[in-house]
Amino acid sequence: MANEMLRKKIISLAVLSTYIALIFSTLSVMPAVFKALRKWGGRSFDVTANSVMIALPVILLTVLSRRLKRNRLIVYTGILLIGLIYAGLIKYINPSIAEKVHLFEYGLLSYLALKFFDGLFPAAINYIGAAAVFSITGYCDELIQGILPNRVYDIRDVAMNVISGSLGLAFVMLLRYGCSVPSPRAGN
Repeated sequence: MANEMLRKKIISLAVLSTYIALIFSTLSVMPAVFKALRKWGGRSFDVTANSVMIALPVILLTVLSRRLKRNRLIVYTGILLIGLIYAGLIKYINPSIAEKVHLFEYGLLSYLALKFFDGLFPAAINYIGAAAVFSITGYCDELIQGILPNRVYDIRDVAMNVISGSLGLAFVMLLRYGCSVPSPRAGN
C-alpha cells in the first residue's frame, strides 16, 4: 500500500511539474498565439472566449453538484460567491483574453498542487503548501516575463495569479466539504 501511495505521489508531482513547466515555457509565445487567434476570429474570438470562460465553470459545477452529499446551501452559496468574484474579474480586468486565462490557469494549478500535497500532511498544511506553490509560481511567471523582450513584469499580475489560485483552492475546498459524508455521531 505504501508503494501505491508513493507511485501516486510521483505521478501527481510529475503532472504538477509538467503543468508549471508548460506555464513557463509558453510565456514568450502566448502573446503571438492570442494575437493570431484574434486576427483569425476577429471580434467573435473575444465573444467566444468570454462565453467559454463563463460556460466551463457552470458546466463543471453542474456535473460536480450531483456528488454533493451535505450542506448544499453552504456549498452553493460559497460557489456562487466565488463565481461572482470570477465574473467581476473577467468583466473588469484587462480586456485581453490572455490575462483572463490566468483565472483558470492558476485555479487549475491550485488543484494540481493540492492533489500532490493531499495525504502528506494535515489538511491545513496541505492547503498552505498548495497556496505556496501557486504563489511562488505566479511570482516566477512574472519574473520571467520581466526578462523576456516581448513581455513585461507587472506586480498586479502577481496579485491576479494569487487571487486566481486562491479562488480555485476555495472552490476545491467547498466541493470537498460538500462531497464528504459526515461521520456518524457516537452512540447512534
